[in-house]
Amino acid sequence: MSDNQNMGTSASDTPASATSAGTSGGSEVASVGTPAPETATVGSVADLGGDADVSSDHKEHYTLLFCCLAMTMAALCMPIEGGFAGRAQPIDLYAKDSIAGAFVAVFAGYGVLAGWMNIHIRKMIVWPAFFAAADAIYVCTMRLMQMINLAGDTSKFDFRDWIHLVGSGWYVLAIASLLVVKTLFSAVMSGAKKDAARKEAAKAARSKK
Repeated sequence: MSDNQNMGTSASDTPASATSAGTSGGSEVASVGTPAPETATVGSVADLGGDADVSSDHKEHYTLLFCCLAMTMAALCMPIEGGFAGRAQPIDLYAKDSIAGAFVAVFAGYGVLAGWMNIHIRKMIVWPAFFAAADAIYVCTMRLMQMINLAGDTSKFDFRDWIHLVGSGWYVLAIASLLVVKTLFSAVMSGAKKDAARKEAAKAARSKK
């Protein structure tokens, strides 16, 4: 009987030991299966990559994309010739009809593609917009001087004559190119300020150490 009792006692102790072993094993599995710091690190790296946050795009990319699209349409589809005294009807002369104007269309067209890549593929291609704007400013300046020379005596011009001296494409090219220059200049100045602030913060952190 005593042997049976001892065997019964050991049998009754076995679930408790198994339970404790299972609990300890479960705690080890739980401790192994919950790497909270590593998960947080991976999440922060994903956030830094910008894959989940589209709102982190630079707003300048949208401005450059709009300006390049406007310059492309103006160079291809809108006349830069206006009417003046002695010639009421403008000639359908487009910027693409000249060599410099054709380069405006090429650079601005590539700027549209580059702007799409900047927004959706996280690129940083801004030189097409810059070259298109510089070429458009040249085209607008030279064409305005040519129109003034063709108009002859401009002393009798009133405000409406000056407005209609050039065509609608000239205005779009001029406004879009100046907006590109302003956007790039503002982006450079903003980047310089942020870089200076980062250097000051790093210098302050080193001085505290």
